[in-house]
Amino acid sequence: MLICLWQAAWSQTQQGFVKSLGRPNQKGQALSGVTIRVKGGHNAVLSKTDGKFGLQIQGETYALQQVQKLGYDLRDADILGRQYAFSRTVPLTIVMMSKQQFEEEKRRIEDKNYAAAERQYKKRIATLERMLANKQIKESQLRSRKKWLQEHFDKYQGMIEGLADYYARTDYDELNEVERNINFCIENGQLERADSLIKNTGFLEKVQQALEMKAKSDELIAKVQQEDEAARKDQDRSAHYLFQLYTIELGRFNNQKAQDYIEKRADLDTTNVQWQIDAGKFFCEYLSDYNKGLKYLQRSLRVAQKDGASQSDLAEAYDAVGNVNGLMGNLSLWNEYAQKALLMNESIFGNQHTKYAEGCITMGTYYLAANKFKEALQQFQTAQQILEQNYGKNHEHVALCLAHIGNTYLTMSKPKEAYNYYKEALDIRRKIMPAMSPAIARNQNHIAATYIAQGAPRAAQLYLAMALGIYQKCYGEPHHAIALLYHTYGQTYLMINDNDKALEYFKKALEGYVAIFGVKHSDVATVYLGIGQVFYNKAEYKSAMAHYQYALNIQLEAIGAEHPNVGKTWESIGAVAYMQDDYKKALECYRKALDIYKKVYGPKHPLVKNVHRSISSIKMTNGVNKLNKFLNLLGPADDKKQK
Repeated sequence: MLICLWQAAWSQTQQGFVKSLGRPNQKGQALSGVTIRVKGGHNAVLSKTDGKFGLQIQGETYALQQVQKLGYDLRDADILGRQYAFSRTVPLTIVMMSKQQFEEEKRRIEDKNYAAAERQYKKRIATLERMLANKQIKESQLRSRKKWLQEHFDKYQGMIEGLADYYARTDYDELNEVERNINFCIENGQLERADSLIKNTGFLEKVQQALEMKAKSDELIAKVQQEDEAARKDQDRSAHYLFQLYTIELGRFNNQKAQDYIEKRADLDTTNVQWQIDAGKFFCEYLSDYNKGLKYLQRSLRVAQKDGASQSDLAEAYDAVGNVNGLMGNLSLWNEYAQKALLMNESIFGNQHTKYAEGCITMGTYYLAANKFKEALQQFQTAQQILEQNYGKNHEHVALCLAHIGNTYLTMSKPKEAYNYYKEALDIRRKIMPAMSPAIARNQNHIAATYIAQGAPRAAQLYLAMALGIYQKCYGEPHHAIALLYHTYGQTYLMINDNDKALEYFKKALEGYVAIFGVKHSDVATVYLGIGQVFYNKAEYKSAMAHYQYALNIQLEAIGAEHPNVGKTWESIGAVAYMQDDYKKALECYRKALDIYKKVYGPKHPLVKNVHRSISSIKMTNGVNKLNKFLNLLGPADDKKQK
């Protein structure tokens, strides 16, 4: 029903009129019974006795597929398939011509012009012969001129059929009085009179004026083009200076001024794809303002999707927009755009180019977020091989690739393997980058995460302190990277049972994440898990359960029910239920966690084994409690018997 209403809302009637061809001695007449069909439409309409008809149009444009009446042809066959704009005020006029009338008119025009041409030919021959008789020309000249006249006459005869076809199709109803007279003279072979009529209109003078105006216009256009070229060069120069200032302010860690310069550059030319991408990446990387960054990146994509745009620009825009959507939790759009970018880069550059490698990294990060670890490692390793072939081993892109491989192993709960890749990436970056580079801080944060996974919180804190110092100088707060560090700090304090300090850092992380993402982001859920763990450690189970439930509600909406982080949350809720002696709920939660872990990691993963142990412990505890209750019931009865 809704579909029908929508279609009805867009259906509109294009009025039209169909008539016969107007000729010198007869005006065009309305034609009835003409079949007219719109392209894509299912129903044809017939013109009425007054020649009028109405076409049902969907949208603002339409095209004709069929115009048919027995014994008639379209004056202009090209109207079929031509796009017309819908108009409420101007009817569509269709002109048809009787096949019989057209053939008669065409023959008449041919005959008249053949006769006129023959008269002209004979007249010119007679003139030449008189000139020979009067010895004004020689015999050889006579033969030469006769030959030229014959060739000209033959050529003109060959053209007469085409001219007759053109003039037989002329609709006299569309001509003014002067045009009708000129046309009539040409059709009847009265070429000299037609020539005189045209010249009397002052047409040639108007043509000369038009040519002079065109010459002036061309001169102005050339001047405008020169000015436009100069303006473009000035714009490019200004953009270059703005980018230099932007780079300088980044080096000074002055993000506010850097923002001003990169935005001005982007706004200088909103059709420059690269300028929009640079601005979008700045907002995402340095300010964690993903909404503002996405605005610029989506603009770059719209420009790159236009006809004639660079395919390389389009691939880069897809890659950038996809990455930001991934950061914002939109995995389906990330996957779609990453696939498009990778295929386009392969088509443009081949599968051994650095651009293709960059696309592999994007696909790998998507697979990692989607918990497809095998596919992620394959993409990262392919990229690493290509990048090392192109750049050698000591290059930032190679270090980035190694860090992504480390991320994959860490997510797979293999911290020792992850540490090796993170350390290799950090060593490369220390060789080629300034000491205060954010990329170095990222590696330090990664290494801290491996120490946490291996139960070494103090070692982790050393790396976190170094990373935090770099981030605070480069970025300022709120920032995604700093909020992440605060969260990691909180985890380390949990490990050493400093719950108050852990809670302090978790609250800082929560404040940063909410300021950047809002309250419904998976990173916010992760912080709630940490806060819940603090309350769990302090045996405040009601508060712990509330925070775990906050986390679960966000995760189910943001990352789906089968993500391993959701499994972790179910474990946490199960642990609280166990401490509250709600063994039924505890078992239910642990089994949900177990199902998720098995799907993601397989049946032999350490997390699966841990959950099995927890389930066994609950069953054992529950059994012991039941036995104790049973024994307590039996105890008093035995006492009575002894008495």
